[in-house]
Amino acid sequence: MTNTTLSVAISAPSLTPATQITLASVTGLTTSMLILVDGEYFKPTAINTTSLIVDVIRGYNGTLATTHGAGSPASFGTPDEFKAGSISPIRFVRRTPTALLATAGALTYTAGQLISRFINRDCAGASRTDTLPTAVLLVAALPGVQVNDFFDFVVNNCSDAAETITIAIGTGGTILVNTPAGADTVTVAQNTRRRFGIRFTGVAPGSEAYTLTDESGAVTY
Repeated sequence: MTNTTLSVAISAPSLTPATQITLASVTGLTTSMLILVDGEYFKPTAINTTSLIVDVIRGYNGTLATTHGAGSPASFGTPDEFKAGSISPIRFVRRTPTALLATAGALTYTAGQLISRFINRDCAGASRTDTLPTAVLLVAALPGVQVNDFFDFVVNNCSDAAETITIAIGTGGTILVNTPAGADTVTVAQNTRRRFGIRFTGVAPGSEAYTLTDESGAVTY
């Protein structure tokens, strides 16, 4: 296992999908290895030993492709080395809460906000119906996503009055109702967080689709 750092910041793929990263060192790196930066795995496909730029596949092994700053710790090694270095069965995931969204009206969440996996929302005076991104935008924000890939996210209603957030589906989305139907809801009451899940059912151009599920009961605080 070799430790190095990321020399140039890269953005979340919802903005400018990065297919290259620049490391402080690529000595010993081969395309049969994996690179790990802040919980995201990268699969190298080409390595420039002069510029230290590496062509990569992002979000490898089901990890979330996200923003990484210059100087972020990076490690590379064989898949077996990463397995051998695992000291905990817990798989860590990254949640980057949005800044407080306090628009006095309905919102359509961006793909970047949704894949931050924690949305802070103040209804600002009345109950609101907020809409999820379209399936096209979500697929575009997650390079390499495949059918049946899944991620969850939390909507946190921190309104200062009895105002409810209702989640509406973007184009290409479907609410998947479990059994019993009463166990599912797309509303989030004041001072409540609710966890939802997105599963992709179509990713090919022209057939992008996802389902939304209620993944937990309400958590009050």
